[in-house]
Amino acid sequence: MKTVGIVSEFNPFHIGHKYLINKVKEKLNPDVIVVIMSGNFVQRGEPAIVDKWSRSKSALLNGSNLVLELPLPYATQNADLFSKGSISILNKLEIDYLCFGSENNNLENLISVRDYVYTTNFKKNLSEYLNLGNSYPKSYNLALSKKFDSNEILKPNNILALEYLKKLKELDSNIVPFSIKRVGGSYKSTEIRNDYSSATAIRKAIFQGEILKIENSLPNESYTELVDYIKKYNKYNSLELFFERIKHLIILKGPKDLKKIYDVSEGLHNRIYNLIEKSDNVSDLIASISTKRYTYSKISRILTNILLSLTVDFYKTIDINDLTYLKVLASDKVGFKFLKEKNSFDFITKYSDYKKLNKTKTDKLIFEKTKKASDIYFSSLKDKNYMNFEYLNNPYIKDIKDWTFISFLLHLCF
Repeated sequence: MKTVGIVSEFNPFHIGHKYLINKVKEKLNPDVIVVIMSGNFVQRGEPAIVDKWSRSKSALLNGSNLVLELPLPYATQNADLFSKGSISILNKLEIDYLCFGSENNNLENLISVRDYVYTTNFKKNLSEYLNLGNSYPKSYNLALSKKFDSNEILKPNNILALEYLKKLKELDSNIVPFSIKRVGGSYKSTEIRNDYSSATAIRKAIFQGEILKIENSLPNESYTELVDYIKKYNKYNSLELFFERIKHLIILKGPKDLKKIYDVSEGLHNRIYNLIEKSDNVSDLIASISTKRYTYSKISRILTNILLSLTVDFYKTIDINDLTYLKVLASDKVGFKFLKEKNSFDFITKYSDYKKLNKTKTDKLIFEKTKKASDIYFSSLKDKNYMNFEYLNNPYIKDIKDWTFISFLLHLCF
């Protein structure tokens, strides 16, 4: 069985994502496409605009065979941790190919850059730029520019691609990287195009109430999910909906306890605490805290860490190598066949599956944190069952009508 892995957020699933999946099928002709997808909170440091079950359904209806959830502690952090979680899982699943989008599709050049960041010269230059007060991304850029055109290399899709390649090297993985050239508007483009619009532009249009404007930017199934979502909840999720809660948590914790939040470096706890009273919304708060050293994305992730109580001690306690289960968000028959052949993880679809496991400490901590994160996510949407979605929601199952057969498949897998 030829297997392909894709790491994603699909926030939301758009035609650029469908293009990637179609190209994977065209170039590699895989037997199964396995997606590792962020859950209800994403790497940008914010809630996904629609929940993980809706997004995984769109992915399955557009060519994927199986969608597994990237555990919350890795889905919400910087590129290093995001890639550590996702690539470790794909490696343990013994996936054959890792497919990802890149800006110029020059895999050889990306591998050369990847190898360079392990050199003494790069580490020395990086340290010098950090000591000058630059942010880590800026210092990384400047250190790379000593040898490469960093403005071209460090475009968003390439940054993640480099992190994936680094993790493959560190794990001495047999997974073969496979790059596909990104199409359409730039990652940060905010304009809706006639062909391939960026996720940033699509989200902007959604929050401006211009959902009709994005219809051609999404596959029909994804567009329908978005329309149904607004009908059901009368809103899409965003960090702005949590401003008052974040504000209260910052005041309640104070500088001393803010230091315990993951990624809050020395001095930043005071800055966050002192600026909260001067801000009226999340955007203002992030903009006021951000500096040359602390990027907008970093601050957004920190606010999400505060909201979800993701602490330094929590990250010291968990270990991706001790994770023994993965949550199935969506699957078809081919996906279930793949699961049946794997014993590297236990695969759960609902709480009753989880209760049967011989759980590690990492398993317990991640499940508990994920459950609370889902409760928080749905609380902003005013759903009457918001405390129980992690228990009640089942994965989307495609092309299997007979629930007796589904139960049989689940029994084989779990």
